[in-house]
Amino acid sequence: MGGAMEQQRFGGDWTLIKLGILGEYLRAFTTALKNQPFRLVYIDAFAGTGRCKVNTSSGEREVDGSARIALRVNPPFDQFVFIEE
Repeated sequence: MGGAMEQQRFGGDWTLIKLGILGEYLRAFTTALKNQPFRLVYIDAFAGTGRCKVNTSSGEREVDGSARIALRVNPPFDQFVFIEE
């Protein structure tokens, strides 16, 4: 097995679509709940390394994974829990 920071390789064009939808959803979620009297916690049970190489129809692309997308969301989450082997 590779080192802890080795990039993951998987997916396809659908992976890029999924990550784009995730970013949009997280932005809408934190915006809708930003004035609530509780803390927003992002939990990612499959956080990975933060970056991944995706095999698309136009070739391999390196992109941010779900963990990095969540870290960039504005308004931000109050706390993050990243879980990975």
